[in-house]
Amino acid sequence: MSGFGLRESHGSTKLVRIVVVGETRTRKSSLIMAAVTDHNHPDPRIPPLLPYTNLPSEYCSEDVLFTLIDTSLRPEDKGDIIREVKEADATFAMDRLLDNSKLVRVPIVVAGYSVIQKEHNTIDTKEITTPIRQQCREIEICIEWSAPRLSDISWLAQAVFVQAQIAAMNHIGPVYDQVTNSLKPRCVAALEHIFELNACDNDYILSDDGFNHINARCFSIPLMPSRCRALIKSVQELCPEGVKENSLTVDGFLVLITKLIMDRKLRTLWTMLRTFGYNNDIRLVDEMIPYSSFKRILDQSVELTNEAIGSLRRVYHRFNNLGPQMMESLFETAPER
Repeated sequence: MSGFGLRESHGSTKLVRIVVVGETRTRKSSLIMAAVTDHNHPDPRIPPLLPYTNLPSEYCSEDVLFTLIDTSLRPEDKGDIIREVKEADATFAMDRLLDNSKLVRVPIVVAGYSVIQKEHNTIDTKEITTPIRQQCREIEICIEWSAPRLSDISWLAQAVFVQAQIAAMNHIGPVYDQVTNSLKPRCVAALEHIFELNACDNDYILSDDGFNHINARCFSIPLMPSRCRALIKSVQELCPEGVKENSLTVDGFLVLITKLIMDRKLRTLWTMLRTFGYNNDIRLVDEMIPYSSFKRILDQSVELTNEAIGSLRRVYHRFNNLGPQMMESLFETAPER
């Protein structure tokens, strides 16, 4: 899988900030230390507030540096906590953030304690977290957590921050407007670009072959015919006009992507966007648009090769009568329109 989206256009390492917030006795500082030191028994002398701490490289993706940011428990530092959360790429919440989740517009990973009733019957965590997730769609995952477990297994601390990494790199914000409940314009343009690249030559529909091409390119595996039919059927139930000749129209493709988001399969969407050359701002990276190859001095000229001329002729014949609507379709694959 191509990793275009993990790198800034100038090729530098991307810094991802994961802010850890929590109430007293949630042992959030111990959680950070367990993740970065791989010790099963964290040092009891851990200071109340840790400095910025980088995750070990073996837990980080290529060209991405993850920094864990501890937060103060003092009431007078509330302003600093809010500032850190607003500047974060992801937030790991251990109780405290839930009361102020409306302030957060980055992915949230929630860690909650095991809840025991007086009769010592464990309450289903899902019953508690489902209403919270419905109110705050930034919550990517809820993890059942109990502070005493930290002294037993450090791998749990590492696992929860891996979840925070995944959430930070597959954020809903750039692709979906949760106020209007719709795909954002730049995401729509990118998806139309991807659709156009994989649609049938003449009918402008995404057939089984198109599905297979996308899946093989993004995930290195073909899509089973039964899975293709299931996806098309799910779109037809939501948007009948999104299906034509047992294939998806561009509107149907957008409905399918929206369904992925609603099903919290953002990683699938971001994998597809990055594979086709889009970065975290949903812009084609420089590697996909080699501007440098067009640099020339004043007495030089640029000419199309025979291959380029042939390609343009094929595109022209594909669209046949180039009226205004067809001209719009012709330039769907342009990075900026």
